[in-house]
Amino acid sequence: MADNPFTKIWGAAIRRYETDTKMSLADAMPDLAGALTANRLLGIIDDEHGKFKNYRSRGEKVRNAMKPVLVLVELFADVAGEGVTNVFQPGKAVFAAVKYLLNAARNISSRYDAIVDIFLQTHSFLNRLCIYLDGTISATLQERLVKILAHMLSLFGLVTKYIQKGRLKLFVQNVFSKNDDIQDALQRLDHLTKEEILIIQAETHQVTQKTYKTLEQAQVDEELQKCLAWLSAPDPYVNYNAAQEKLYNHKTGQWILQNTHFNAWMQGSHSSFWLYGRPGTGKSVLCSTIIKSLLQDCKSKNSSTVAFFYFDFNDSAKQIFRNLLGSTLGQLSSQSSDAASVLKVLYAEHDSGHKQPSLSSLQHALKNILKLSGTVYLVLDALDECLEDERHRYLFPFVEDLMLDNSCPVHLLAASRNETDIRDCLMTKVSHTLDLSSILNYNDITWHLSTVLHEDRFFSTLHSDIKTEIHNTLSEGANGM
Repeated sequence: MADNPFTKIWGAAIRRYETDTKMSLADAMPDLAGALTANRLLGIIDDEHGKFKNYRSRGEKVRNAMKPVLVLVELFADVAGEGVTNVFQPGKAVFAAVKYLLNAARNISSRYDAIVDIFLQTHSFLNRLCIYLDGTISATLQERLVKILAHMLSLFGLVTKYIQKGRLKLFVQNVFSKNDDIQDALQRLDHLTKEEILIIQAETHQVTQKTYKTLEQAQVDEELQKCLAWLSAPDPYVNYNAAQEKLYNHKTGQWILQNTHFNAWMQGSHSSFWLYGRPGTGKSVLCSTIIKSLLQDCKSKNSSTVAFFYFDFNDSAKQIFRNLLGSTLGQLSSQSSDAASVLKVLYAEHDSGHKQPSLSSLQHALKNILKLSGTVYLVLDALDECLEDERHRYLFPFVEDLMLDNSCPVHLLAASRNETDIRDCLMTKVSHTLDLSSILNYNDITWHLSTVLHEDRFFSTLHSDIKTEIHNTLSEGANGM
């Protein structure tokens, strides 16, 4: 508790007050026991001073000057009090100082006038802050309120000291402007309250800026969603999830991640990789394993992005080149603000989405994104399932351009059957190739067979010799299928 800055501030103020006045605040506490309010304190003062003629003639004026300040002290103390772990809570200590101040007046009219003057000036400073007390109170604001209450305690102690010394000549109209100590104290209070407003304004500005950024981001997201809807591209995750669900064993396809050609493709600055094989060699499943690894890897690399597309005989929307472009544009724009900016320009150029973009405009936009981006991994599965006319007219020229244009730092991976036209397009231009032969898939087959033979309800009951024979016969005869 000794390290609490609020406690230190408040403790120093109490010591300063008691040094100036030569009085102990603890002595006033019995008279102020219980829940103390501004009205109750004024009632106590009236009871004690009502017998004095000069107080009776000036009592209403004194009360009217004091009450607004005491009410604000209550408000400030409620906010600041929780941070002060001291025997003298801020509100009660200031109220005790006010009581001592009135006692020092001793039925002398000029002293009552001086007290009215000090409270009127104090209220003009404190009233600046009352409108800020309804909202959330930050730790900085709480500390400042403790400082203001502490300074008020010191100010009342200083005024009490001069009254006690009987320096009546000081207490005339605007008397405090003639006393350096009290004038300095009032200027300090003025400074504290103005400084507090600046702090609150700064905090309000921060909240406003944060809110503005949130709204701005929401607007950006809404604009991007409009662009994505305009592209109307099919969802590649349908195929990705379907391929992942085919994995009977979590180890299936993991061998590709250790492959020399794969790692060379990953690490090259501009590289391409063609995976090919017969139907049933697990090309789509293998692509999904690669995509999953890339997505996980790129989460930790802000400069890397991933896009993928599955051509599919079973989905007409995934057999045409236009949707490859739209899907790739959408995926990259969702991962990069630079890419999103390019897409928004394209959207605006086409009457804010009221006109369909041409293939050349889509390709141009994608090329710009690839040049602006850091490392981009693009995975295309089943090139052979793109319509033949589409792949000859559009897909092959597009793929060739990506492989040969060094200005685009793209890592292209394509998978397909070993069709003649695809081989003619890729074989002499691609950086790396891999024939998915039976040897390369042997581990996947053996893992799958072992899992089924040990976990399937029927096969698990067979004798180990029979399971071994089944395993060997199927794995040797699979030939990569």
